[in-house]
Amino acid sequence: MRNSFDPPLTLVCTPIAEVRIPTKTRSHLAALTAALQHVYVNPPWDTQVFGLLSAHLMNGKQPT
Repeated sequence: MRNSFDPPLTLVCTPIAEVRIPTKTRSHLAALTAALQHVYVNPPWDTQVFGLLSAHLMNGKQPT
């Protein structure tokens, strides 16, 4: 399983925490993006979610 990591920011990139997500839309994509942003910005949630995902994806498989 690949490890999650924080790539180094460059001068042209906007940090994920500072990205403004439009809230006045009927699309469910905005809510999903806001939830993913919240998970990525909060380290306890980040480790917990990635732990659950890796446990689910690696169920019955050998880590290589």
